[in-house]
Amino acid sequence: MLGVSHLGETLQVAVRIGEDATFLSRMPAPTAPEVGVDDEVRCVWNPADARLFAADGIPTTATHVITLPKDGGR
Repeated sequence: MLGVSHLGETLQVAVRIGEDATFLSRMPAPTAPEVGVDDEVRCVWNPADARLFAADGIPTTATHVITLPKDGGR
């Protein structure tokens, strides 16, 4: 876990994926898990609920779930 931001009723978390990628997630704060910087987390989601952006900024469709190893891929 790289960072946690409280945005009113929304919690935003930044998770490191590998050495050079970051995953951002936003969820309703009242139902969000309690997490903090340096916590180990597992990212799972329904592909229909995801929005991915290619390097050119054009949205693409999520077609699979990424499950990170417990060691964060290190």
